[in-house]
Amino acid sequence: MNTERPEPANRAAGRRHLVPFAILLALLVLLAWLASRPPAGGGMPPDPEGLPVAADSTSGLRDSGMGVRQPTAPQREPESDEIEVAKRVRAFVQSRLDLADAMARRHGIEVSAEFREFFGLASTGSWEDVEAAYAELMKQRGSSEGSDAMTLIWQPVLETFGVLEVAHRWPAAALLEYGREVLDQAPPGGVVLGGTDPGRFIPTLMNATDGEARVVLTQNTLADASYLDYLQFLHGDRLHLPSQDDSRRAFQAYIADAMQRFEHDRGSPQDARQIRPGEQIEVHPDGRVHVGGQAAVMAINEALVSRLIDLNPDLPFFMEESFPLPSLRSDAVPSGPLIQLGGGDGLDADHARNSVDYWISRAGSLLDDPAVVDAPVVRDSWANLALAQGSLLQDRGLGSEAEAIYRVARDLSPGYPDVVLRHLELLTSQGRWNDATRLVESAIRAAPENVQFQELLHQVQAGEASVRP
Repeated sequence: MNTERPEPANRAAGRRHLVPFAILLALLVLLAWLASRPPAGGGMPPDPEGLPVAADSTSGLRDSGMGVRQPTAPQREPESDEIEVAKRVRAFVQSRLDLADAMARRHGIEVSAEFREFFGLASTGSWEDVEAAYAELMKQRGSSEGSDAMTLIWQPVLETFGVLEVAHRWPAAALLEYGREVLDQAPPGGVVLGGTDPGRFIPTLMNATDGEARVVLTQNTLADASYLDYLQFLHGDRLHLPSQDDSRRAFQAYIADAMQRFEHDRGSPQDARQIRPGEQIEVHPDGRVHVGGQAAVMAINEALVSRLIDLNPDLPFFMEESFPLPSLRSDAVPSGPLIQLGGGDGLDADHARNSVDYWISRAGSLLDDPAVVDAPVVRDSWANLALAQGSLLQDRGLGSEAEAIYRVARDLSPGYPDVVLRHLELLTSQGRWNDATRLVESAIRAAPENVQFQELLHQVQAGEASVRP
């Protein structure tokens, strides 16, 4: 049977419900639809720019009585942080140009003038010039004239642009704090997987300019054969990587599973659908099967992460999630802002309490910083990290601790859609419709421009009305 590989993720997871099935189904479909928005870059959920901070956004932290940890790093002048980031960025750009040259020599190709112009602008040009040069390279890469040579050395360009973009958008001190907090979770030689643009590119910048003490990569692009080749070139001497045969096997296993679920849905339309939201399965008359969509790509990525861990049993792995990878959660535990994969004996109540304490402390420190409060992209990124741990705890049946973390995430970014959706799922699974209504109303106040929240409110109100005596 002929098959077509899905496009990789671009820059662009049986609870008791106390509601009638029709209302519940409508709500869950809407939740899945809202949650299936495409990621940016390394897989980042969209950053809703300009989200206002609710007037009482820090009250849940300040009134908790749990004691907010103050930053322990020595206070620095803002200018020194900006200088440090600028130096790191220049060093990183040069390292990726050198890497592109080395890859070109290995493949026996030339680095084009357009590529060199991009790296030159990345080192000395304005952000607007860098954006324009990158857009032109993207246009060439997507055209029929896009050469194999461009594909072979594309990854250093992508990482350079990603690093410059986060450096442009983030306050320097916040970038350095985020990078250090993430990297400090992994010991030297450990592996950090980043799922969002900040979660991938900030640690990549910091690690590369600190001597590559750790391995930083993204789980969201492992289904891309060119990315696997790049990782082999960059890290092949430090860890065992999935082969192209591993990639093909992961793809074929996904196709077999997806086709079984597809045939079930086609043959038993009265049953609950097994094709997941975001999966696109198309069977052509000639027998070819085309799969696509975010869910398909992430299922293949998930299998390849599992293979990567199996190939490196002595290395610790830490993940910043953009999408839950269910099969990797069975023995995962919270670790600072990240999730450690294969974390010993698994998650228990102590892990959950430590996670709640960490996030109350961390959010308190962040919201004491006016530069963070005024930077939605920073607040969203920390909220996404908290969301992943809350989601992990919820999946493991630790609902009260999960809800505490969701509240912290909402303090960090009151209108962040993914946090609202996951918290709402928890509330509705417990039949807490009044709380669910208040949650969505609060999200609407924080992000009145988000029209999906209005539709979500209608669904929640219908569910609440259905259970009134």
